[in-house]
Amino acid sequence: MENSRFKTIGLVLGILVLLAAAWRIKVNYINRPTLITVVGEGRVSVKPEMVRFVANVTNNADRATFGVAENNRLTRDAISMIKGVGVSEQDIVVSYVRVLPPGATTGLTTYQAVNTISVTLKDLSQFDNLVTSLYATGAQSVSNIVFTTQDSKAVEKEAVAKAIQDAQARVKEIAKASRKRVGRMVSIQAVERGEAGALAGEAPREAGFAGIISASPSQIEIVRQATIVFELR
Repeated sequence: MENSRFKTIGLVLGILVLLAAAWRIKVNYINRPTLITVVGEGRVSVKPEMVRFVANVTNNADRATFGVAENNRLTRDAISMIKGVGVSEQDIVVSYVRVLPPGATTGLTTYQAVNTISVTLKDLSQFDNLVTSLYATGAQSVSNIVFTTQDSKAVEKEAVAKAIQDAQARVKEIAKASRKRVGRMVSIQAVERGEAGALAGEAPREAGFAGIISASPSQIEIVRQATIVFELR
C-alpha cells in the first residue's frame, strides 16, 4: 500500500517535470521570437530663424605680451561690432586668449595669439554683413556655422516621430516578405544626423578680409534616425 502511494507520487512528479521541460522548450525555442533591427529616418524642413557660429581672432607678434595686447584689442573691436547688430551679451561667449610660441614644434616664426568668440545671432538679415565686417575687423575665420530655429526641440521631436514611423513601415514590409507578424518594440534609440545646414569660410590672406561665405539658406533640414529592435513572430 505504501509502495503504491510512493509510485503514484513519483509518477505525478515525473509528469510535472516533463510538462515543465516541454513548456520551457516551447517558450525558449519554439515560440522564441526573431529579433530584427530596423533604422528609420525622419526629415523636417523649416525656415531658419537664428544662426550660431564661432569667430576666430588670430594675430602674430614678436613678443607674447604684444600678441596678447593686440588680440585683446581685435577681440574687443569684434565684440563691439557683434553687439552693434543687436546681439545681447548673453549670446556672446569669449574664450581666454591662448599664445603659441615660435619654434620647430609649432612651425611658427613669431608668437601667435588665438581667441574665439561664440555667437548666437537671432536676426538672420544681419548675418552676411556681420561676417564680412568681422573679417574686416581682423577675424581670421568664421566657422562652426549652424542655422537653426528658436524652438528646435519641437522640430527635433517631429523628426524623431517621422523616423519611428519610417522604421515601423519598413519592419512591416520585412515581416510581410518573411511571412511573420510584427511583435513588440524591444528597444529604440534616436540618433542625431546634424542639427542643420553648416557653412564655413576663411579670409584668404591675399584677399584681405574678402572671405567668401554662402548666403543664409531659405530652408534647413533637421534629420533624425531611429534605430529600433522589433520582435518578429
